Amino acid sequence: MTGKIVIVAGSPGAGKSTVLAALSRKHKAVIVNLGTLMLEAAKDKRIASDRDGMRYLSNEKLSVLRKEAMTRISKMGGHIIIDTHTTIGENGIYMPGFPTETLRAVSGVSGLIYIDATPKDIIERRKGDSSRRREDEDEQMISNQRQLDVSMLAIVSSQLNVPVFIVINRHGQIERTVDEIKRRLDELFGA
Repeated sequence: MTGKIVIVAGSPGAGKSTVLAALSRKHKAVIVNLGTLMLEAAKDKRIASDRDGMRYLSNEKLSVLRKEAMTRISKMGGHIIIDTHTTIGENGIYMPGFPTETLRAVSGVSGLIYIDATPKDIIERRKGDSSRRREDEDEQMISNQRQLDVSMLAIVSSQLNVPVFIVINRHGQIERTVDEIKRRLDELFGA
């Protein structure tokens, strides 16, 4: 691995992937979606055919897929942004999106950026995403996941000894969010 890695995480619906797509036009780092790499491995193993199907896999299978994806990332060159979820929830049960033991397998993690949004914005964005199957979640459930996300980031930050930046993706202000994330990435990558 030559270069540094920054993990960009957030709750589903916070606008993380949309923000990163806009960021890709302004930053030269490679953006890699951890879930996409895991899905490719799951399809190769014939254990899931889509991202929603991966939510029902055992922790052991997810761990294997995550390690395979991180191994692929560790072989890439240059600065890398990993697009992932902090936690993955199903029926009120939450699992870490990137357990610390997985991140320890990859050298060069220099920081974490958490993209957040209000529960109301998250609900509206999830309703507008017809590409995914979502549970009916209310603002309280989303608030609970957001609190858990921030707690998980604090633990990972402490274990890896890297900073965490929280960026709010306000409705209708994507360029502002992109500019703030670009500034944070420049700090973390040393640009």
